[in-house]
Amino acid sequence: MVCAFFQTPPKQLNKQFLPGNTRYGHAAMASTCSIPVEQAEESIRKTGIYYLEDFQIGDRVAEFNGKGLPTKTAYGLEFCAHNSLDNQNIRTIVESILDRPCWGCIKIYSDALPDDFAVFFNNPSFYQKSATKAPALLIQLWAPGSRIVFYEGAHIQNIDPRELEEWGLLSLPRLQMNRGDIREVEVVMKKGGLAIIDSRLGFTPLSGYCVNIGFVSEFEISFWAKMELPDEQVLRAKVEDLKHRNFRTNFSFVRKTDGT
Repeated sequence: MVCAFFQTPPKQLNKQFLPGNTRYGHAAMASTCSIPVEQAEESIRKTGIYYLEDFQIGDRVAEFNGKGLPTKTAYGLEFCAHNSLDNQNIRTIVESILDRPCWGCIKIYSDALPDDFAVFFNNPSFYQKSATKAPALLIQLWAPGSRIVFYEGAHIQNIDPRELEEWGLLSLPRLQMNRGDIREVEVVMKKGGLAIIDSRLGFTPLSGYCVNIGFVSEFEISFWAKMELPDEQVLRAKVEDLKHRNFRTNFSFVRKTDGT
């Protein structure tokens, strides 16, 4: 699935779209973002989402963008770790909803996607027999100036998005989201911020972009392809470091060949 799309703005944005520390040392590893855990867990289960505006997250995302969004580097992996399960509140939420969560993906979404469609990471109808259990959670780190529509309740509806051929994404026209108990909510992240969403939830980026860090249940990860990383010693060392910090990972290392 190809999930990373950008328009020319914002400046410095570069098209390193495939999944995948110099800045974040271990002494200051945990993100400072404060989240009310019980409120967030309840919101995710009922509506499919919890979100908050946070200028520190926005600033970090803007800085990461300025470096070219290097997701397949040790710096990029550390950025994602720092802003996800290294935050104890986020870890508690993820581990309470997913059974033995594993790091499954890094994706970038932006307002280059058509604003008359809702996009989905997972198909809600595929999981109807276990509608109360999220197969995965996406930690979305939104850049300053982002504006998004989320479709609360869509994660437990019997809706069947289809692949949008041009983008390779599951999607439905927004007009078709007016059904059942789905509530369209527009969120403005003027300073940037965080959203934690059930992977079956639909959303539409109206402006801005986000880094998505996906965590998957132990059962679900068996159906996912591994994230490919360059076979470099610094990346192997970073992955080992993550494992020692209780990150379950789903990476594979790929050697470069002539002409690539």
